This record gives sequence, C-alpha cells and structure tokens, in this order.
Amino acid sequence: MIFRSELGGHAKRVSATRIAVAVDLVTGNGTGEIASATMRTSGPLRVVFLSRISAKKNLDYAIRVLSEVSCPVEFTVFGMIDDDAHWTECLKHIESLPEHIGVRYAGVVRHKDVPALLSLQDLFFLPTRGENYGHAVFEALAAGLPVLLSDQTPWRGLREKGIGWDLPLGSPGGFVAVIEEQARMSPAEMLAQRARAQEYALQVADDGVAVSQSRSVFLELISQHAASRRAQSASAGALEETSGRAGGVGGGVGGEVGLVFSEGGVILWGWIRLSSGGRR
Repeated sequence: MIFRSELGGHAKRVSATRIAVAVDLVTGNGTGEIASATMRTSGPLRVVFLSRISAKKNLDYAIRVLSEVSCPVEFTVFGMIDDDAHWTECLKHIESLPEHIGVRYAGVVRHKDVPALLSLQDLFFLPTRGENYGHAVFEALAAGLPVLLSDQTPWRGLREKGIGWDLPLGSPGGFVAVIEEQARMSPAEMLAQRARAQEYALQVADDGVAVSQSRSVFLELISQHAASRRAQSASAGALEETSGRAGGVGGGVGGEVGLVFSEGGVILWGWIRLSSGGRR
C-alpha cells in the first residue's frame, strides 16, 4: 500500500504494506449526542490516536502494545508528523503487527471534524510521556469516548469514574488487558460508559477546571517563548525586554499557541498568534 504524508512541507511517498488511508471525514452535527448508529455491535474494536506524532506522544509504544493484543483491532492514527525519525520507527513496528491488527494513518484532522471523528471510535488511546493538560483527552470525553492514557497526565482516577484508565508506562501488559476488556464489552455497557464520559466532560467544563488548566498552559507557553526570544536577543548583544498581562501580550513575542476556554459551559478551542508588535 502506498500512502501520502506531509513531511517537512513537501508531499512524500512512503511505502507501507500494513497501512490504509482513511477517507475524508463527514462533519458532525455538533450536538454532543451519542448516536446509536456509531455504536460497535460486531467487528474489530475501533481504537484512535489523535495527537502530534512525536516521541513524547509515544505512538510507537501504542503500536507495540497492540502487537500483544489478541482481539481484532482497527487502529486509526490522526496527527501531524512532527518527528520523522519517530514515524519511521512506528512504520517498522506496524510492518510486524499480526494480521488481526489493522492500522490507518489519516493525516491531520480539521478541528471542526474532531467530534464526528471521535464518535465513530470505541476507545481513545494516548500513552503519552507527559501532558500539561491534554486537550485531546477532554475532546474525547466530550464526544462520549472512553480514554486509555498513561499516568503522565492530570487526568487521573479514570477507572474509578468509569470513563477510562490511567496506567503506568512500565506495565504495557496493563494496556493490553484494558483493550481486550473493552473489546468484550456489550453494546449496552459501552453506551453506559460513553454516557459517563460525556457527563464527566460537562462537569469539567462547568467547574472551570479546563479554563484554569488551559490558562496556566497558555501563560507558560508565553513565558517560555519570551525567554527564548530574550536569550536570542542577548546573544546578539541587544536584549529585548518582553512582558505580558491578562488581556494582552507583551511585545517581542512571536509564534502561535493554543488556548481553550469555556463559554456557557462549552469548551472552545483555537490558536492565538503572538506577534512581535503585541500590545503591552
């Protein structure tokens, strides 16, 4: 099978016999309702990875876990390839997967399509090496999707809440057991699990937890970027002071950062561009 991916700004052809290319997504209605038409009643367990493809996000670990799973799985990978070397390593692992594990690489998904994408899956899988917050985790829960995560995120106690799992990376067998447990669930059990996940996401939004977490991440990114710019200026012999405050960003800061905030109990997400001519 030949698929196309965007690497370094140029389309590159990559050979892989175990990968299929997903078709374009249809846009969901955005209501957040759990449609019975998306419920799995038979066939492979539908597992999704939606994040940047880099060593930190640990996609290769996810693939190695799937190599030990005995039940049929359809694994869909969405995300920008940030690390070519890591992606090459992932391809090697994909080539050696058993026949009952299928993999689709589907590239970058438009944010407006994320709810529809996730609603067609059975399990969100992100064995990340570390997250400040994990916006994709919230989006999965908001779409009514249970999540299988490492214990390196703020999302903890998921099994007790009946909405997912947060497991140590040092025990890959635990991830294998969860995937096989999920595959054995009845449609009624899955529907109840989805409802709990969505209800918890609404509680998070109403409590303002997502707003507080995202604001902290946002300000940290600004601080890191400003420090980087100051260091660059200092090395050139022209230190440029930058500053920022709530409602505005200091001059001398450039680039883009993501921001999540709540409005009327609904989480809104977007990119904010920080220009060097920002207001003080």
